[in-house]
Amino acid sequence: MGEGTKIASGSICHVEVPAPDLGKMQAFYGTVFDWKFTPMGPEYVLFHAGETGGGLDPSMSVVDGGVVLVLAVDEVDAALAAIAKHGGEGLTPKTAISEEHGYCAYFRDPCGNKMGVWSKV
Repeated sequence: MGEGTKIASGSICHVEVPAPDLGKMQAFYGTVFDWKFTPMGPEYVLFHAGETGGGLDPSMSVVDGGVVLVLAVDEVDAALAAIAKHGGEGLTPKTAISEEHGYCAYFRDPCGNKMGVWSKV
């Protein structure tokens, strides 16, 4: 996305993939699908898969629910309030990623799926 491009609220903006072995995951997806990778510190790696992107997260496991979709929202705290009001459950509070990458939080939907929300502010 270009600088200043607004992501529509509710759009899938990021995908998180459990990766207990970052090296193995990067080798597999890099070789088989030509994904590119950008380290975000020692414990997280961004992946770039054509027009889509996301993260390989070694703190997640498939047992914890597998792949997590992250949805763009206008503001994380407002989204968490709406989620709780409509039968979802907040799992984490609004958390700063970085000045460049904004904020996120995680929740469970009414059927128990773990999902995330993200906003720049």
